[in-house]
Amino acid sequence: MTFLPSAWLETADAGAASRRKLSGRILRVFFVRSAGVAALFALEIVLARSLGAADYGAFNVSLATATVAARFASMGWLNASTRLLSAYTNAQQFGLIKGVLLQAYATTIAGLVVFLGALGFARFIWPGIAGNIVPAYMALLATAVTLLELHRYLLRGFHAGDLGEALPTLMLPVGVIGLVLALGLHDPDRAVVYYGASCVPLLAISAVAVAKFTPPATWKTAAEWRVGEWAFAAAAMLVGSLSDELISRTAVLILGFTGDNHGAGLYQAASRLALMNVFILRIITPVAAPWISVMYNNGRLEELRKSYLRLCLLSLAGALPLAVAFWAAPSLVLGWFGNEFVGAAAILRLLGLGYLISAAAGPCATALMMVDKERTYSKLALGFAAFNFVATFILSALYGADGAAIATAATLIAANITYFICFWRTIKP
Repeated sequence: MTFLPSAWLETADAGAASRRKLSGRILRVFFVRSAGVAALFALEIVLARSLGAADYGAFNVSLATATVAARFASMGWLNASTRLLSAYTNAQQFGLIKGVLLQAYATTIAGLVVFLGALGFARFIWPGIAGNIVPAYMALLATAVTLLELHRYLLRGFHAGDLGEALPTLMLPVGVIGLVLALGLHDPDRAVVYYGASCVPLLAISAVAVAKFTPPATWKTAAEWRVGEWAFAAAAMLVGSLSDELISRTAVLILGFTGDNHGAGLYQAASRLALMNVFILRIITPVAAPWISVMYNNGRLEELRKSYLRLCLLSLAGALPLAVAFWAAPSLVLGWFGNEFVGAAAILRLLGLGYLISAAAGPCATALMMVDKERTYSKLALGFAAFNFVATFILSALYGADGAAIATAATLIAANITYFICFWRTIKP
């Protein structure tokens, strides 16, 4: 299955221009992400020091729930919209662009209503447990995060990934820090309100940006629909992307669900640091994804293999120094969050190893979705998510947050190696 017309081919000069454009966008996203990482670390440190390990953990349980909501509510239309908009924009199929935009918004809003209804029902049935997972302002946070995430992926599809990344990774942390410094922070519910409120102006900015980057002819063209193709692609991507999100969030959710907010706080602090190992990878992914789709659909497999290997080497080069530092002196960096968090040294070492392997494998999960292998990806991701859930549930009961880190690291290593092998076989000339 392909979402690009077979007749659309790039010349050699156009291919070279595409590579130069890709490099330029990666540099722009690099600067945005660099500033965003600084802002995000500042936010995490401010929250951790203001709330303490237990309340910091409770807040992150709420944020993890909202992030899972964003993945579920879109019903797979985050990655699907990136792939489809990239293809249809390059092919100048304006009716299909309009159809994708309408479908993405309608599906996400409907999915969000269902998810919030399910959370409300859970709160009614299990008020004690759900109260820990879903604070009073969960609807605001989940709605804001979901729609901002949708705009992020729409902008990726229009090759505006640098702007799409700037809003949630840079402007959002800055906004939350501003509210904390201005109004103070003493409980996790208020942190949830600050986070959701900071998303609101960014939603308006991102909506204007989506309208600006949409080809003007789109608004004058009647919407076209490919319901069967789109539904198939989105459903497969939903399973895969939701499974991947659950792998990264399961530990915090299980620890919070079982009442170990202190352990959730320690785990989150270590996880936030370990994620630095995939800093370069996260810069590469939103920019490279549409270009992987273009090269694959144009049959430029040898070029794709060489380009992908360069991406892996770049990602690994960015991860290795940090991984070594985290392994050698974990207590030093964890101390930034407060003295309570120094006890997460073992968690940081384990997660650092898992994310190092993830960096070395490159954007393999996203790449599988860009080369018509969303069904393969979804099956694998679902299997790894199930394994991670069971392993985390058992090991966290036995060893607390350290056990959860063992389960997550093992899953990350196995999953990324498997995704890489499947992608590499797919792009064999």
